[in-house]
Amino acid sequence: MLLLGCLPGRINGDGELGEKGCNSSQNGTEKAYFKKKKVVSRPNRKRCLELSGHKCQHCGSKEEVHPHHIVFQSQGGDDRLENLISLCFKCHRKAHDGYKKNGKWISPKEFIMVEVLPHQDKERYKEILDAE
Repeated sequence: MLLLGCLPGRINGDGELGEKGCNSSQNGTEKAYFKKKKVVSRPNRKRCLELSGHKCQHCGSKEEVHPHHIVFQSQGGDDRLENLISLCFKCHRKAHDGYKKNGKWISPKEFIMVEVLPHQDKERYKEILDAE
């Protein structure tokens, strides 16, 4: 079994997040691993969560809410508030993996650009919305 995307882990002494996942070994057993990932700076993380009222900006849940990079760091996204959105664990999974809705596949990008951002503060996300 291979888990895609990121699962919340622990911040180590270097200010990095250890992401926990599992990967199949050759003999079919699951093996846990951690990989390092830069986290959102503390001030921007705090401000992002404050702006959303510590709620998921898609479904409104207050459980396990984390900042999400709209433009992934691996694609040049940064930690500016304009590139961060608060998502609960379930919606964060959709933002990384996509999902099926009424039998149709919704890609991660489509989830963010069509289902989430249009219902948010247009000024805050103007640069990203205009780029599309």
